Amino acid sequence: MASYAATINVDASPEEAFAYLREPEHRLEWDPSVRSVSDRGDGSYAVTVGFYGKAIDAVQTVESEREPDEIVLTTTGKVKGRDVITIAPRDGGSSVTIELDVQLKGMARLLDRGLQVAFAGIGDNIATEMTKQLNRQRG
Repeated sequence: MASYAATINVDASPEEAFAYLREPEHRLEWDPSVRSVSDRGDGSYAVTVGFYGKAIDAVQTVESEREPDEIVLTTTGKVKGRDVITIAPRDGGSSVTIELDVQLKGMARLLDRGLQVAFAGIGDNIATEMTKQLNRQRG
């Protein structure tokens, strides 16, 4: 399993950050590893991510949300994952903590150690892009 956690400070209010981050199609804007997101019509989303030049298909579902404080997403398919996004007020904006866990399935689990190394860079890219996008949401 690979894990990543970071806290970013952004200009968007907790309400603005929550409204933006709860929309799965916005993941294309703040997660550079995501190639596509499409609504499956059943409350879940088909997500394709790029990893070492390969496309990995998965299904992402909102496990829970508590407006405007927290969003928990689960991912199933060729990978298993859980994303916890916590939003707290901060002077003039928000503090957003992202905790990402992902695990490859089947024989691919042999690559878990390499996944952790790669995931650190992926997580840093996510934190950078999320900061940019949420700073644009200030309305």
